[in-house]
Amino acid sequence: MKVRFSSVISPLIIAFAPLVAFAEPRPDSVSCGSVNRGGLGNPIGLARTGPGYEIPAMWWQRGNRFATSELVGLIRRAAARVARDHPGAVLGVGDLSRARGGAIKHHRSHQSGRDADLIFYALDARKRPMRPGNFLPRYRGDRRATHASSPEWMKLPRQRWFDAARNWALVVALVQDKTAEIERIFVSLRIYRWLLDAGRGAGAPADVIAAVTDVLRVARGRQDHGDHFHVRIRCSAQDIRVGLCRPYLAPPPPDRTKWRWGIRCPR
Repeated sequence: MKVRFSSVISPLIIAFAPLVAFAEPRPDSVSCGSVNRGGLGNPIGLARTGPGYEIPAMWWQRGNRFATSELVGLIRRAAARVARDHPGAVLGVGDLSRARGGAIKHHRSHQSGRDADLIFYALDARKRPMRPGNFLPRYRGDRRATHASSPEWMKLPRQRWFDAARNWALVVALVQDKTAEIERIFVSLRIYRWLLDAGRGAGAPADVIAAVTDVLRVARGRQDHGDHFHVRIRCSAQDIRVGLCRPYLAPPPPDRTKWRWGIRCPR
C-alpha cells in the first residue's frame, strides 16, 4: 500500500503547530503615547543587580522597574562601563515605569517606559565609593550631603560627597551609547555646573562637552533634580510605528495636576 508523504506530514504539522507558535521570538517592547500620559507594551524588567548597578530595597519594593528594551539595555551598559573605568562604583537605580506603564506615584512622567531615575555616585570622607542607600541625598554648595529629602526628610547616617568624576563618566556613557538615544537628562543648576566643571577638568574633547550640553537640562520648580539624574530616551522607530510614541508632553488635564490614567498599548 502506498502512503502519500503529505498525508503523514500534515498531521504532524498540525500537532506541533502550538509548539512552533510558542517558539516564535517575543515581540520587542513598545513605548506608547507620551511620558506623562502613556503605556508600555511587552515590558522588560531590570534585574535587581547587575555589573556596576543595583536597585536599592526601597525602589525594588515599589516594583517600578520596567521599561523598554532600549532603556534597560542603556542602564546596564552605562553602569558596566563606569564600573570598568572607575572600579568600585555602584550605580543606584530608582523608579523606571510600572509593568504596563501608566500613572505612577511620586512622578508626573515615567508612564511609557522611557524615563529612569539614577542616584548620584558618592564618596565617603576618605574618597572611597559609597553604595547607594534607600534615600536620595541632597548636596550642599561644598558638595557634601548631610541629609535627604526623598522619600522623606532624614539625616544621613554617614556624610557623603558628590563623586564628580564618576557622575561625569556616567553622563558620557549615556550620551555615547550606540543603541539608545538620549532625549534629556534633567538635573539641578548646581549639579549641571559641577558636571561640566568635571568634564572640562578631565580634559574632555569639545565634541563630548557639546554632546552632553545638548541633552543636559536644568530642571526648575519643586522637583529640581538636585538629588538624582532623571534620564529620558527618545522614541524608537518601532515605538512611533506601533505605539504612536510622542516626543512631546501631553497637555495637562483640566485640574492641572497629572494624568491619572495612561494609554493602553497594543499587545
